[in-house]
Amino acid sequence: ASVLSACGNSPLLNHDTESGRRSLAATDGSAACSLRFSAELCASYSWVAPAPHRGAGNALVLRFTDASGTPVRVEGGQVRAKMPTMDMDDDTVAFGAQSGDGSYLVHLRFSMSGQWELAISANVGTQAVERTTPLFQI
Repeated sequence: ASVLSACGNSPLLNHDTESGRRSLAATDGSAACSLRFSAELCASYSWVAPAPHRGAGNALVLRFTDASGTPVRVEGGQVRAKMPTMDMDDDTVAFGAQSGDGSYLVHLRFSMSGQWELAISANVGTQAVERTTPLFQI
């Protein structure tokens, strides 16, 4: 598990409001190709229940496929969770064990409520690629 550091509870940013606890259900990347890295490489991502939340216990499944939907094995990769509106260090987590179907498991910890995004990078052959998810609320 990883720890993301942050600025603490800021009443100016409304980190502890009910609206700040919305889930990612409507904005996850579970579509077949929610992140297109190239013409030949796509990725989808989905949260393992429960929806992402403040604290530990957030598990993300990444699935890499080619344009036809065939699973693709990546030689390495990482997920960087960041709050683009905050001046704070990013947290980087290497992919977990690969399940054989091009899927990788990543465990994240979000230290505070607010808007987050994930920068997902992967190495396929000699190509290193990176894409960023849309913002989501924790």
